[in-house]
Amino acid sequence: MKSIVFELGLLAFFVSAVVFGSQGASLFDMIAQAFIVFIGIEIAAAAIFAMISPRPRAQEAEVHDNLSDSQPVKRRAPAAPAKA
Repeated sequence: MKSIVFELGLLAFFVSAVVFGSQGASLFDMIAQAFIVFIGIEIAAAAIFAMISPRPRAQEAEVHDNLSDSQPVKRRAPAAPAKA
């Protein structure tokens, strides 16, 4: 999944670099704008893949069991002072 996200970002970077370059932007501006597009696509794709990917069932059951089986902690009464 990480490689797919990275490859989408690279594709967006190079396509946007060509588009910004054809518009007559300077080299620095073209690379800076393409890098901004790359970061945006990386974040968006990572978020989409995180929402789509299924979570392992074992972890969900473990969290559920830990929450439902929790019981209050019993505290001891303070000890009486020792008599001398």
